[in-house]
Amino acid sequence: MGKKLSVILPSYNTPNLIDNLIEIREVVKEITPQYEIILVNDGSIEFPPIVQNEYIKVITNNKNMGKGYSLIKAFKKAQGEIICFIDSDLQIPALTLRGYYKIMRGSRYPDILIGSKRHYNSKIDYPLLRRVYSFGFQTMNRLMFGLKLLDTQTGVKFFKKDVLKDILPELRINGFAIDLEILSLAQMKGYKILEAPVHINESFSSTINIKAVLKMLIDSIKIWWRFKFNILKGGKKWKKIK
Repeated sequence: MGKKLSVILPSYNTPNLIDNLIEIREVVKEITPQYEIILVNDGSIEFPPIVQNEYIKVITNNKNMGKGYSLIKAFKKAQGEIICFIDSDLQIPALTLRGYYKIMRGSRYPDILIGSKRHYNSKIDYPLLRRVYSFGFQTMNRLMFGLKLLDTQTGVKFFKKDVLKDILPELRINGFAIDLEILSLAQMKGYKILEAPVHINESFSSTINIKAVLKMLIDSIKIWWRFKFNILKGGKKWKKIK
């Protein structure tokens, strides 16, 4: 029997990983008995032993390769009709998966469903510097790519399998800008993207810093360059959506 849902957890030195994995599994089992959880160890210094079975799989990078590299690796192995990822630190609560899955299975389901800190129903608490970084990055995205999205970077996203399969061969980014690359490609290909609210009750403990921000900026320019000069598989022309 095929899987209905694949949940990908990219992890790099995630605290309380075992507890978080147990919490996620309890939520996912309520959603559907036909699931798999793919945990990606992105070269963590310390990583707890995980018992693998038909429901839980572990992918290990020998060194820290980045969020994009880890997701692409997991996307290729995922078997679910719907494929999602969520940050393994669970600053976005595991229960978010249940509500998002219902939207994806509903009568007006989107091709891609993404969490958005800027959704009017979102409840968040994160530092001023992160707000400044986020505002600048999202403004740049709208100007460079014509993206009609309020937030590309929140760490929970759902995809139809066929949509992700179409986008996957074009993905090149190893770092945090993978979200931007995926969504820009999806928009270019005409897929329906829907933003949904997130509730984040604790302040961010993310490793995002000025070095990571600069890397995201460089990667974003690389994505824009590929699109602008038509360096895509099959030579499909990129057009900014007005």
